[in-house]
Amino acid sequence: MTFSASISISGFGYRVADLIDYTERVLSDEKKRKILEQQIGVSFPNPCKDYVKLCVDALKDKDPTAVRLLKILDEKGGFTFDRLLEESKEQGLEIADKNQLFEHLSKLARLLP
Repeated sequence: MTFSASISISGFGYRVADLIDYTERVLSDEKKRKILEQQIGVSFPNPCKDYVKLCVDALKDKDPTAVRLLKILDEKGGFTFDRLLEESKEQGLEIADKNQLFEHLSKLARLLP
């Protein structure tokens, strides 16, 4: 079963959406953001970085195991599901089985837009 949504934007709405997309891309580029900050004299946040930080901070309280899994994946790269379960146990995580591993990974997946 698949659910999806389709939104059609035209006219002024299209221009606003285009401006928002462009602004997010510029602010996400460290080099461009620094140049813009120097030219304007104002400090701009990195919205993508800030969003990820907020999500990870919230997840630390709710599921610290999921955050540790994220660190394992970041440090060591991709794994098969079975190998990730083995690696997580080697790293001292108390994950009983594949179902529990899936629950933790599902919480990480919800961070993605």
